[in-house]
Amino acid sequence: MIVPNLPPTVCGVYDYTRKLAEHWPTSAQWTLVCPNEGKPWPGATAVRIQRSAEALSRALAALRPDAVGLQYTCYGYARNGVPAWIADGLEVFKRTAKTRLAVMFHEVSYDGAIWRRAHWRKPKQEALAKRLCKIADAALTGIPERRQALSRASGREVVLAAIPSNIEPLQRCAHESPVVFGVFGLPASRAKALAGHKRLIATLAKDFRPIEVREIGADKVNASSDAVVSRQLAACNAVLSPYEAVHIWKSGAAMAAFAHGCAVIALGTANSGGPPVLTYVSEAEMRALANPDVLKAAGITGKHWYEANSGWPRAVSAWRAALAR
Repeated sequence: MIVPNLPPTVCGVYDYTRKLAEHWPTSAQWTLVCPNEGKPWPGATAVRIQRSAEALSRALAALRPDAVGLQYTCYGYARNGVPAWIADGLEVFKRTAKTRLAVMFHEVSYDGAIWRRAHWRKPKQEALAKRLCKIADAALTGIPERRQALSRASGREVVLAAIPSNIEPLQRCAHESPVVFGVFGLPASRAKALAGHKRLIATLAKDFRPIEVREIGADKVNASSDAVVSRQLAACNAVLSPYEAVHIWKSGAAMAAFAHGCAVIALGTANSGGPPVLTYVSEAEMRALANPDVLKAAGITGKHWYEANSGWPRAVSAWRAALAR
């Protein structure tokens, strides 16, 4: 597996890969190829490479793997979000090796404001994603709308793979009163959630005191244990997501909330057929989110949805199909 980071760096894509290995139903040797320093989980091995096509192709050729998976996130492998060296290296490797290659698109391109420099790199990022689709024997993604776009761009089917919770639900949300909102993730994600839901927090704090907002998660190099995070999530009635409702599919933090039975409050408007999030526009809709019974009902619905659509059995099944000959 090619991954962007190893511990001690806190990285959701690494955690996803670790949990995938934990749930893998057969004996397998996991070797992590990574451009950054760090150590893998016990039982796995790591090979550190330079960010170059030659280093990547040489490392894969030396390993002679039965299968290769790329956990792709564009900014994880290049500061400008266009890691062409990965595609170059995989092309060289595939010319001589018949090894099956699967690419999981956790991220394809920048999705944000037009005035940011990253916005203008988006066409190059999308072109690189299309190229990776064509190099790979199988492509996966966690967001349905991304699946359709990648399939159209590459002319091949892209598999929908679940993004499950990286935190095992050791405890379940008790939905007690007074209401507690959690913001969960790395510092940048927590700051984005607090900024995005600023109006909601201010309205509820004014009308329904006490309303507690609790930050949960790690800094960039220090992570709390899964057991601690599980207890912290279970103590929240709902989690405030920094994402628009349509993008909740890709959020491991939102999936952790669903797995624990917490309601998930997203930005924007709810999309039919997607994860069952709560959204708001009017003050009446905001005030409804201070009702523990509303949050409890949403949490129960979300947990049922998660277990049916986004648990680890689905993720493992998608990956096994992608890597099978």
